[in-house]
Amino acid sequence: MIKKTKIILKTSLLAIRRVLKKEEDKMHSCDDCGLISENIHDLQRHVKTWCPESRKRTRDEDDELTHKKLRLDDDSSEDDDDSAEEDDDDRFAFIVNEVWDDHSTQYDRKIKQLMEDDMSKKDAKEEASDIMLSKDRSLFMKKYKDFLMHMHELNASRLHRMIKQEIIELVADHDVHIDQAIEQVIKRHRTDFDSLFENYDDSDDEDGSEDDMDTKDNNE
Repeated sequence: MIKKTKIILKTSLLAIRRVLKKEEDKMHSCDDCGLISENIHDLQRHVKTWCPESRKRTRDEDDELTHKKLRLDDDSSEDDDDSAEEDDDDRFAFIVNEVWDDHSTQYDRKIKQLMEDDMSKKDAKEEASDIMLSKDRSLFMKKYKDFLMHMHELNASRLHRMIKQEIIELVADHDVHIDQAIEQVIKRHRTDFDSLFENYDDSDDEDGSEDDMDTKDNNE
């Protein structure tokens, strides 16, 4: 009788454990403090507002992110300092070379004139450079101003901004050389450039039609 009772109790305990296990599986527990909630919404509310372990972990993560950001900022500031030291004005060379090309005929003529006055070629070049300096500077400033105005206008263009971003991504993410990146992206948008010319053609046609109408009215 006692043995039979033990078997019944053991079976009942196993049944109770299975029921509790099923109920526990339906419940949702907090990974930080172990609190069990009846539904996922209560658990989310607990994690966001009440769980002390979650708040502590969040603070620790925030501190870690802050330290990482500070380290990155320090590294980037060092990189900026290095780049500032390495940076120079050679990037203006493309404008300077254009100025020299535009003034090459005048420059050569000055050298020839000075050499005719019994000046050595070396001295004539130095003298011609000094004479041409003010003209070179004026033309450089004009070209640079035009360049800045073009950039100002293009930066207002959605197409230009998109092209510039695609070039940056090619260079940064795919290690493509800047020349190749520019060429690839420009070719990719060649149909967009065609539409630009079509727009200008339409505006010219409209202007022409208005002129024709004005001429017709005057004749009448």
